[in-house]
Amino acid sequence: MALALRNLGRNRLRSVMTVLGVAVGMALFVSLIGMSNSFRYQLDELSRSAMIDVFVQSRESATPITSRIDQVQLAALRGLPGVDETIELLFFPVRTSWNPYLVVIGVSSLDAMSGQLRLLGGALPPPGSEEILVGHAVQQQGYQVGQRLMLRESHHYRISGVFASEFQLLNGSVVMTLAAAQALSRRPDAVSMVFLRLVEGSDQVETARLINESFPSLEAVPAGMLNSQLLLTRLGQVSALVISLLAVLAGGIFVSNTLVMSLTERISEIGVLMAIGWSRLDIMRSLLSEAVLICLLGAAVGGLLGFGFLYLVSVINPEGMGWWVMSGLKARVFLQALGLALLLAVLCTVQPGWLILRLDPIEALRNE
Repeated sequence: MALALRNLGRNRLRSVMTVLGVAVGMALFVSLIGMSNSFRYQLDELSRSAMIDVFVQSRESATPITSRIDQVQLAALRGLPGVDETIELLFFPVRTSWNPYLVVIGVSSLDAMSGQLRLLGGALPPPGSEEILVGHAVQQQGYQVGQRLMLRESHHYRISGVFASEFQLLNGSVVMTLAAAQALSRRPDAVSMVFLRLVEGSDQVETARLINESFPSLEAVPAGMLNSQLLLTRLGQVSALVISLLAVLAGGIFVSNTLVMSLTERISEIGVLMAIGWSRLDIMRSLLSEAVLICLLGAAVGGLLGFGFLYLVSVINPEGMGWWVMSGLKARVFLQALGLALLLAVLCTVQPGWLILRLDPIEALRNE
């Protein structure tokens, strides 16, 4: 490792630029995968804490906002064998001066969601009223219990309570009764999602299969399989992974080129080392040490940059994105970044390693 440090110190500017190239890729990996994991974790925990057995939404809808379930389908879902209770939800965004994508959630039973909404002040909206609950992140914009919040032009709603939730997805939203949400969104005969609670002993997978076969336009997902089957989470995870891996591979090209250039500059020195007994394996081991050092330094710097970005997003909250980011899961993502850095180091030594295998020690000694 001491030899690797000395070799990297010969051209410090090039080494620093290479480390920064890896760091940018790792920062993208940490931030994008961190946000994707945060969203998946919150969905998973929300389904567990709310004791939901089956989720239903429109087939091929990437988000609940684009999903639509009509009253005929809703009535049929309520009558399915094994269904004990249905909770209907309506999601839609509204534009405000401080968030152009404020999410409004209409719920058929606020009591059913009370376990996820810890009241900090006020009370639940009375049944049939047009009063609203706001998350504490909305309260931080200056809205208090008793004040009115404009959600559409000429539509002002009295805040009956402020809530906090362990799920960031809820903290930045507005919650109201389903009827009030349907009137505000001008969708009086539709909902976005239906949560099913089944009779004890009913099979989640079998119920979901029955819904998928009976309703071609709907998609039912058992709660335990939500993250693996929901289109939104699949698209988010794949997109984050592909973008971040492309960025990391771009950084790997920097590392590979740096190693080749370093190898070319030290060709006569390598010839001397081979003349005094160093094997090609010893040379490759030294080269691998340089690659590992560069990639681990890049992963460390990139991890700090990525976590710093997530923290800034949660604090500054651009376009409401901060309310989707959790502060947890960092250790897991950082360990993934370190593992990716080690793999990248091995891959980056393939090209220079091939050059070493083809190197003639006599020709190396003649090189000046």
